[in-house]
Amino acid sequence: MIRTQDITTDNLFRLTVMLLDSDEGLSEEQYMTLQMYVNEEIGEWKEVQNLWKRVDATDGRFYLKEAA
Repeated sequence: MIRTQDITTDNLFRLTVMLLDSDEGLSEEQYMTLQMYVNEEIGEWKEVQNLWKRVDATDGRFYLKEAA
């Protein structure tokens, strides 16, 4: 099992980008949970805040508007 302290900030950021940069996107519940978790773990990191601004939603699915 991976403990939170084993995940670096860079790895968590890359994982977040990968989850959002997919054809299916994330459901609203998944997106809100991911956003809350990442904000708690990383905080006000500029790159993360910019990432959230690039997220769009269609039919309740959240995804990156453009490639990361």
